[in-house]
Amino acid sequence: MGQTVRNVDKLKRTLTTPEVFFAALKQIIGGGVIALTGIVIGMTGGGTPLAYICAAAISTMVAIPYAVMGSAMPVTGGIYAWPSRIFGPKTGFLVFWCFSLTHVALSLYALTAADYIINFYPELSKNLVALVILTAIYGANLLGAVVSARLGVILTCIMLSGMILFIGYGITRVDLTHFTPLFPNGKFMFASSVALLLFVTGGASSVAELAGEMKTPGRTIPIAIIGSTLLAAVFYAVIASIAIGVLPLDQIADKPLTVQAKHVMPSPAYLYFAIGAGIISMLGILNVQMLWGSKSFMSACDDGWLPQRLGSVNLKFGTPHWLITLLYLVGVIPVICGIPVGEIAGASGLTGLIAQASSVICSWKIRGDDQIYGKSAFKIPHWLHLSAVIISFILIVCMMVMLFNNASVKSMIIMISWFGMGLIFIKIKSHKNTKNTVQTISEHI
Repeated sequence: MGQTVRNVDKLKRTLTTPEVFFAALKQIIGGGVIALTGIVIGMTGGGTPLAYICAAAISTMVAIPYAVMGSAMPVTGGIYAWPSRIFGPKTGFLVFWCFSLTHVALSLYALTAADYIINFYPELSKNLVALVILTAIYGANLLGAVVSARLGVILTCIMLSGMILFIGYGITRVDLTHFTPLFPNGKFMFASSVALLLFVTGGASSVAELAGEMKTPGRTIPIAIIGSTLLAAVFYAVIASIAIGVLPLDQIADKPLTVQAKHVMPSPAYLYFAIGAGIISMLGILNVQMLWGSKSFMSACDDGWLPQRLGSVNLKFGTPHWLITLLYLVGVIPVICGIPVGEIAGASGLTGLIAQASSVICSWKIRGDDQIYGKSAFKIPHWLHLSAVIISFILIVCMMVMLFNNASVKSMIIMISWFGMGLIFIKIKSHKNTKNTVQTISEHI
C-alpha cells in the first residue's frame, strides 16, 4: 500500500462495536425523554407508550438506508463522501454545507446542561458553566476518538442507570386505570404526538461518520444504528408506561418527567436520576457530536473545498485537532458573546433534512452496484429497502412541512442565506483544485 496524502487515512482505527453502539445510543436517549414525555402525555394520555413505540418503529425504518450506506460504503464523513462519490463533488459539498449548520447545536447542548446545573447551584453563571462544559468535552476529544468514545460509554452508563432506577422504583407503583382512555384527544392528536417523538427517537445514524476510526465498520455500523434504535424503543416504552401509570393525568400532563421521578423515588435516587438523565445526557450528546462532527469536514478538506491543512491529523492522538478546535469555537463563540442561537438552530433543522434526503437517495442508488452494495456485509430484501426509502422520504417531507410552518422569518432568512452562500462558494471554488478522492475503507485497504 503506497503512502497516502489524505488526512482521513491518518485516523486511528480504534473504535470497537460496543463503543460505537453506546455512541449511537447516546444520540437517541437523552434529555428529550424528560422534556417531551409530559407534552406527549398532554396530547394523547394513555397512548403515550404506544406513541413512543410507533415513533421508534418509524425511526428504525429510517435508519435502514443509513445502515445500508454505512456497511456498503464505510467512509469517513459519509454526509459529504456519499453524495460526492455517487453524484459528484459539487453535490457532496452542497449537502455537507447544508448539514454543517446543524453544529450550532453544540451551544444549545452546553447551555441546556448549564441550565440543569444551575438549578442545583443558582449562584453560578450559566454562560460560564456552559463554557467550562464545552472546554472539558473539547479537551477529551483532542486526546483521541478512543478517549472520547470511552467517555461516552461512561456517560451513557450513568444516564441509563439513572433511568433504570426510575423504572425500578416506579414499576410497582403503576395503576393501570391511568391508561384509560387510550386516545383522550383523538387519533389525529395521537399521530401528532408520534410525529413529535420522531425528533427524539432518531439520531443514531450520525455514527456512520466515524467509519474511518472503526475496526470493522461494515459490521459495526448496522449493528450500532439499528440495534441502538431498537434498544432505545424498549427504554422509552417502559419509561413512558411508568410515567403514565404512577400519577393521575391532570398532575403530569405537560410536566417534565422529574415530577413522576420525585413522586416515586427517594431523595438520593431522585438526585441521581435528575443528574444522570438531565446533566449527564446533555454532556453525552455534546461529546458524541464533537466526536463525529469533524469527519465530513476532513473529507471536504481532502477534496480541496477547504484547506487540506485544516483537516490535518495529530500524529500522537490521531485526531483532526484543527477541526475539533473549529467545532469548539462554533460552540463557545455564541456562549461568550451571548448570541441567541435559537433562530440558527431552527434554520439548521431544515438544512439538515436536505442531508438526510441525500443519504436516503444514495442508499437506493448503490443497490444495483456490485462494486459497492455487492461487497456489503449488510444486505436486505428489495421490498424492505424500498419500504425504508419510501417511509424515509415521507417522514422527511412531513418534517420539512412542520418546520416550515413553525419557522420564524429570521430562521427562513438564515436558511436561504446559508444555502445561497454554499452555491456561491461552489461557483468560486469549483474552478480551482477540487477533486474526488473518496474511497471506501475496504478499497483503500
